[in-house]
Amino acid sequence: MLKKYSVNDISKYFSIPKQTIRFFEDKGLIHSHRNPDNGYRYYTYEDINQIFDLIVFHPLNFKIQELNTLLNEADSNDYMNMLEQKKSELQAQIDHLQALTKQVNSTIQDIQQVQNKIDKPFEIVTCPQLIIDDLTNYSPNGILFATPY
Repeated sequence: MLKKYSVNDISKYFSIPKQTIRFFEDKGLIHSHRNPDNGYRYYTYEDINQIFDLIVFHPLNFKIQELNTLLNEADSNDYMNMLEQKKSELQAQIDHLQALTKQVNSTIQDIQQVQNKIDKPFEIVTCPQLIIDDLTNYSPNGILFATPY
């Protein structure tokens, strides 16, 4: 006879919230079966394998459509290709964040230099009607440090 696993069983077995299982089902990634006697949802061994795959791949930022492909159409080569693609996407995000971090650090240095030069805190404002005290307050990063007139 087919072994049936409840939402509670799966939640305990994988140490995941029941809401996660419901989320996967709401998104169409898994499909429960219904016990005709009590209406409770249950899952089979095959369903548990899919849930395991979702637990592995969902935290890796795969989109729902990609997860669906992984579960229903993919073989091991597809898994590897999708993981390599995800790795490339993540590396691009890392590169972008590193560039932003570099820009933030440069802006911090610019502000510190100006602050040290005038020896007091100042406000950075954007307003078209500013009189620039001197052009040395212009940063190579495109940030304008000016004193309102």
